[in-house]
Amino acid sequence: MKKLLTTFLLLYSLAIFSQTYHFDYYLYYKSELTRNHNTDTRDYQFLVDSKAHAYEMKFRYENKKTTATIVDYDKEITHFFNVKNISFPLKNEHFEYLYSVKIQSVKKQFEEDFNRRFFSSELISQQDGLFEYSIKEFRNKRMKNPSSKARVEFAKFDADLSSFVLNKLFDYQEIYKKLDFKENYIVKSATNKFDGAVVSYKLEAVEPQNLDLIISKDQLKF
Repeated sequence: MKKLLTTFLLLYSLAIFSQTYHFDYYLYYKSELTRNHNTDTRDYQFLVDSKAHAYEMKFRYENKKTTATIVDYDKEITHFFNVKNISFPLKNEHFEYLYSVKIQSVKKQFEEDFNRRFFSSELISQQDGLFEYSIKEFRNKRMKNPSSKARVEFAKFDADLSSFVLNKLFDYQEIYKKLDFKENYIVKSATNKFDGAVVSYKLEAVEPQNLDLIISKDQLKF
């Protein structure tokens, strides 16, 4: 009996402190931000779980090295990795875990954002398998005088990947709680105008993956 209890406690401990992150799609977008006649161009490459919104992995290329971070909003933690190989399909052994950092007040910020940010969407046109929407953000429930206006071009897809780009377009991680298109979409291109600036995203690549990254209790470093 004592041995069974010890085994149970061990498994329970691993369940609490171990985390498995599943990723089923790689996405690559080019982005441009124009403000005061200056344009900043960036590449966004990331892995997502199409059925979850609590985390995603972002890639960064610097000094001829590739690193990655998993931002886990639900557990308020960021994990850092070296990427040893970026050939597809991505595998667990391609990633070398480095360390983790706690994120402060994420859930509180999400709650505040949910209560103060409001959105509307309207289908503008449909042609050649593409669906163009007007998406507006408002600062109050009256839904008047939008603070930003976006035009987004979607295509139907096997999984719903729309929110993983819309959250960057509007800088709002939980936008999936505010917009429901009743279809599985992927963003082909998008432009948002706000506060005298214009940001745009264009899809460059999408690749299915089947990657499970496990971070155990023994690995965790802070």
